Amino acid sequence: MKILSIFVCLSLGTLSGLITPTPVPTPMPPDKICELKGSVYVEDVAAFANYRIFVEDVESFADLVVFKEDTEAFATQAGHWYFTDVKAFADFTVYIEDVKSFADFSVAYTQFRTTAGCQ
Repeated sequence: MKILSIFVCLSLGTLSGLITPTPVPTPMPPDKICELKGSVYVEDVAAFANYRIFVEDVESFADLVVFKEDTEAFATQAGHWYFTDVKAFADFTVYIEDVKSFADFSVAYTQFRTTAGCQ
């Protein structure tokens, strides 16, 4: 009987070492939002994206103003994004949320390069 209880204790001890809790995602700090630049891939599934964004209609309400670059080489400053169709070429991925409270931060698109960046 003693051997069985020792075996059970040892088995449970090794199994508990295999189970690790999954980390809880933390909200993105505001200073990191201001550093986002480069190639972006838009995900169809929210769980696969690095960031969830909400697209604002008005620039004043957005956390980040984004200028859509035509060429990847020009997306070198914060808020300058080049949207790519290939996920492997992206620096980060986003999912566009329909509900603002589900998003990590909000963006607004601009037509002027000089207004891109944090508010």
